[in-house]
Amino acid sequence: MKYTLNDIEDKSEGFKSYIKPGVHEVGIIDFINEVPENQNKTANFQLKMASLDGSKEFLYKNYLSEGAMKWNLVKAKHIATNSDMTEDDKAKIGGDTQEALLKSLLESLVGKKTRIMFGGEEYVSEGQIKERTTIGLPPFAEKLTVSKDQSDLKFDKSNKWHFKKLPQEIRDGIAPEANEDLGTLQF
Repeated sequence: MKYTLNDIEDKSEGFKSYIKPGVHEVGIIDFINEVPENQNKTANFQLKMASLDGSKEFLYKNYLSEGAMKWNLVKAKHIATNSDMTEDDKAKIGGDTQEALLKSLLESLVGKKTRIMFGGEEYVSEGQIKERTTIGLPPFAEKLTVSKDQSDLKFDKSNKWHFKKLPQEIRDGIAPEANEDLGTLQF
């Protein structure tokens, strides 16, 4: 059998680039309950967010370890109270355990919209410095009813609380040509 260019699947169809660090208006488009097959990995709940025009996405993971639960709940509540969630939506949130409460809260966020300041951090992969998008501690979200010029969310890449750069000694050890094209990789 002879293969041609038409036999190669176009993997770029449907691919969305990742939301980069900064302030973005997003919609929460999906809730994913991931239970890993490998017992050494931690189960997690994930929220899939997309820019309002649908061109960029971000996957926000909530690890279900005991130590992470408090901050998962704090962040999820912050997103909820700064989204277009109604009082009726809020009244439906609940659970018999903290994990059930978090799941209920995250599920209720699907379809909601908010403005979020996404942070970022540098890391080294295959000898190159790359960037990944993160969500920090509150306040990082606000309602879309707040006008952009009145917004308290101001991203500053030079602010260490908004964007964590690698220490200079690590940066110095990376080849200069590897630093030219900084890409964003979702974790």
